[in-house]
Amino acid sequence: MSKEHILTHRNDEMTRTILDKVSDLPFLAIESDGNPFPQVIEARLETFIIQSFRLHDAMSEYKYSSELVQ
Repeated sequence: MSKEHILTHRNDEMTRTILDKVSDLPFLAIESDGNPFPQVIEARLETFIIQSFRLHDAMSEYKYSSELVQ
């Protein structure tokens, strides 16, 4: 999802701060027929996981910094 789309539905300080660090939210759609995943899908899974870790780090950093302010 794009930053503009997210901010139209959720426009608060936390969302704006996190989206400044992470431009897009991770998203992955996979269809499976029961066969093992090809290398392309495995690469997309790895990319999704890396993006998710980056988002988690940004959210944790925001939470930590907001706790220091209080």
